Amino acid sequence: MKTIVVDSSSIITLSSSCLIRLMKHLANEEGISFVIPESVYNESVKRPVKIKRFELNAVRIRDAVEEGYLKLARTTPEITREMHRMHDITMRMCTIRGRECRLVDLGEAETLALAKKLGSDTLLIDERTTRTLIEGPDRLAEFLKRRHGVPVQLNKSAISEFRQEFGHIKVFAKKTGSELAGFIEIEMIENLARINALSVQEKHRNMGFAKELLEHALDYIRKAQAEKVVLLVKTTNERAKKLYQQSGFEFIGMHDKPIDGSQVEIWEKDLSQAETDYLN
Repeated sequence: MKTIVVDSSSIITLSSSCLIRLMKHLANEEGISFVIPESVYNESVKRPVKIKRFELNAVRIRDAVEEGYLKLARTTPEITREMHRMHDITMRMCTIRGRECRLVDLGEAETLALAKKLGSDTLLIDERTTRTLIEGPDRLAEFLKRRHGVPVQLNKSAISEFRQEFGHIKVFAKKTGSELAGFIEIEMIENLARINALSVQEKHRNMGFAKELLEHALDYIRKAQAEKVVLLVKTTNERAKKLYQQSGFEFIGMHDKPIDGSQVEIWEKDLSQAETDYLN
């Protein structure tokens, strides 16, 4: 089962925009497990539910947990130790005017720690600094310089340490205006690329967004010099299989475990062969 760890800003955004029920659909239909750490639950539910202007959003998130499509992970001593280790790494990553710069708070560090403990390769993070850390820590100095207006010094050793933990994750998103229409998430493992998720909101379907996201991801994968791309798709998902077939993927076999009672197929695209055909 695919596991996605969600931070507080993302779950609050989904709740306030009434998109939290989309998570229920993805959990039931795609077999995705959404998880939040205890600190995120406290920040998004326990405290806000007592404040009238935030009560409705808090109730939506609480209901999602009670219905089971959003899972709550309690803070354990192991998570606490890993949380402080993640926090320490990010504290060492850069200095401004000779002083260490706190890039993430303990709640965000717990989200990172939980993802590592669960072996999750997907994080749903809305906070800009944390996203930059995951998507491109080398761009951190430029981002912080624009934010603070002063030069920033990077600790390459700490950045390398962080990359070893989270450098394999890559996310592409498609927006219409300020609204998220869909996303695709890929994972790079040496010369192999794996597409872990491709989703487009129902009201934005039949507009070519899934094809656009897939083509953008494949372009990135080619530039990363991967030789193969693999993905899983439910046998009953004919629309997705048609898209993958049109994009050069081929069915290679059945996955050994069903997802939510549905049989799952393995599809693959051989990029090295496609390149050879092109050159000939």
